[in-house]
Amino acid sequence: MKSAVVPKIIAIVLNWNLPDVTCVCVENLVACDYPNLLVIVVDNGSTDDSVSTIRSRFPGVEMVALPVNRGYAAGNNAGIVRALDAGADWILLVNNDATLAPDAVSQMLAAGGPKIGLIMPRIDEKLSGRLWRAGSRVHGLYPLPRRLAERDFVDGTPLEIDFAVGCVLMIRRDVFEGVGFLDERYFMYYEDLDFSSRVRAAGYRIMVAPKARAWHTVGASLQRNSPRRTYLLTRFRTVWCRSQALDVAGIAWWAALTLASLRTLIDAETHGDLNRAAAVIRGLRDGLWQSNEHSLPT
Repeated sequence: MKSAVVPKIIAIVLNWNLPDVTCVCVENLVACDYPNLLVIVVDNGSTDDSVSTIRSRFPGVEMVALPVNRGYAAGNNAGIVRALDAGADWILLVNNDATLAPDAVSQMLAAGGPKIGLIMPRIDEKLSGRLWRAGSRVHGLYPLPRRLAERDFVDGTPLEIDFAVGCVLMIRRDVFEGVGFLDERYFMYYEDLDFSSRVRAAGYRIMVAPKARAWHTVGASLQRNSPRRTYLLTRFRTVWCRSQALDVAGIAWWAALTLASLRTLIDAETHGDLNRAAAVIRGLRDGLWQSNEHSLPT
């Protein structure tokens, strides 16, 4: 009797100057119980000893070393191109500050099916143990997506969602062939919202598999209220808003951007954080002036 074909999954882990964090993530993936999982580490132009450290710890893991920091979308795209060339059936994007349960990959794959293009696990915050992200859905009259909450998980049945989170995300191979890659206009943040939108527009479904468990160390790369994170969030939220049609949902996105920017400015002024306040202004300015052309690998 012919044995069943086990899909080839290649996980991509992006590193930038955090070799110890990345090594923990890679070690976690190598220990996964899925029998046909490979790992590619993309070093995003690190200026420390990341490349030598990771190579010495994991000589059997392929590394793509980029000469400069190309950002989240472009860095992952470099790994995706290599994974597709290596014959991956599914590609698994994993933030280096995330860890997965041993059966998480198997549980995500079990939630797959015809026209399901993206699958994400339930992601809990590592320190608190509380639900962090499980995707979001648009429902009712409210035009913007709402995050799934604990109450949405009655049992372990996979749920269809509208937007997945890029922290841990499994992507079917033919999605890239039909939709393209992550949009490199988004240096960091909002690239997963954009990608989910394009995937759904192409007729694919997006699922969250609650039995697949992952944990995320929030703020490992950038502190939650740092000026740098504030700048990047504001800038690429603005770029996302610019990409939306001026319908009800599009206007709601612009309103949400305005309110979020005002809240951050007030909070920064209240705490005397002038650098963070300036980051909001610069983010709005640069997001409005940034080229709106797609820059996708071919």
